[in-house]
Amino acid sequence: MLKYEMIRVDDRLLHGQVLMKWIKLLKVKRVDVLSDALASDPILKTLLEKTIPDEILLKIWSVDEGINGVYEQEGTTLLLVPDVDTLFKLYENGIQLKRVSISRLPCEMGKEKIYDHVFVSGEERKKLGILLNHGIDLRIQMVPDSDAIYLKDIL
Repeated sequence: MLKYEMIRVDDRLLHGQVLMKWIKLLKVKRVDVLSDALASDPILKTLLEKTIPDEILLKIWSVDEGINGVYEQEGTTLLLVPDVDTLFKLYENGIQLKRVSISRLPCEMGKEKIYDHVFVSGEERKKLGILLNHGIDLRIQMVPDSDAIYLKDIL
């Protein structure tokens, strides 16, 4: 079964911080991205596939495909999801959420700021609370060399 080194929640998904910092630190051999919008955009998918180092396998899934497909994969992996709803859907479907790093959740109508660049709705706050109550390590950490802010301390 697939071993996730970390699940990262960031609406930008695959970008410079992930490519330059997290992949190297975690020494992953594969990156899985779960996003319905990205999975249905062949041009953006192709662009992202060209940015990742050749030795790293990149798999872009729709959320449902990813939930079903991760059970069949092997290797050390970084999983990227765009939002709290996708993260919670993983939890509801029995995907082990050991270490979750939240990086950026944008400001939108009806969301409140809980930390720099991290805004959540009331419903997202409830979902994060459920995950915390089940012992999941939820932290805000933009890059590996910045301090981790543990959600249990601020939520």
